[in-house]
Amino acid sequence: MKNLRPAFFSLLVICAASASAEVETPFHIGLYGGDSTINVRATYQDVPPNPPGNHISNFKAEKSHALAMTLAGAWQFADNWMLEMQLASSLKQDSLFRQVDTPQGKSSLKVGSSAFGTYIVYKAGGETYVKGKLGLGISNIDVETNAASDTYSKFGYSYGIAVGQKLGIGSLEITYMRYPDVSISNSEFGDTFDTGTASTLTISRYLRHEIFSFGYVFSF
Repeated sequence: MKNLRPAFFSLLVICAASASAEVETPFHIGLYGGDSTINVRATYQDVPPNPPGNHISNFKAEKSHALAMTLAGAWQFADNWMLEMQLASSLKQDSLFRQVDTPQGKSSLKVGSSAFGTYIVYKAGGETYVKGKLGLGISNIDVETNAASDTYSKFGYSYGIAVGQKLGIGSLEITYMRYPDVSISNSEFGDTFDTGTASTLTISRYLRHEIFSFGYVFSF
């Protein structure tokens, strides 16, 4: 991946240098709201120290869902090419397991996220258009229980696609973004989220971060 980063930035320089036509509205600011999903694949198994009837409580959740806001700013340096930066964040953590009884008391698993990225964007179409986005970004995923909390981050490639329709001084857009996958090592996860000898909590070692959103892009 490191060897491909110079190639990506070289592409940005080449695209900027090749821009010859003046763009009528070169600057764009977009505000989006949507659903941030993470494939947590969480499993919680609680075995009480002295279980009556050897009772075991199991809880499972495939994905976390949270309302997320995204702010994006773009510079259109040619008819079909743009350079975009965006910042996304979930407004509230998603509580996957609420009021689960553990040896330490009541517990829940909460997941939140944020992301930042820079993209080269290709735009095709007129009043109705499609955008393809490819760039580098950072994913941050917050995981919290009653015993501990931590943030896991990953820098890597990110991509997305948007469909828009011009309206007024800007455009309405529907956007899908895929941010860098976050990996968690077994030792790191085990040390941070030890819920007791009688209980186990596991999540996916590879967390996929996606946001599907709808918003308005102002052009000026």
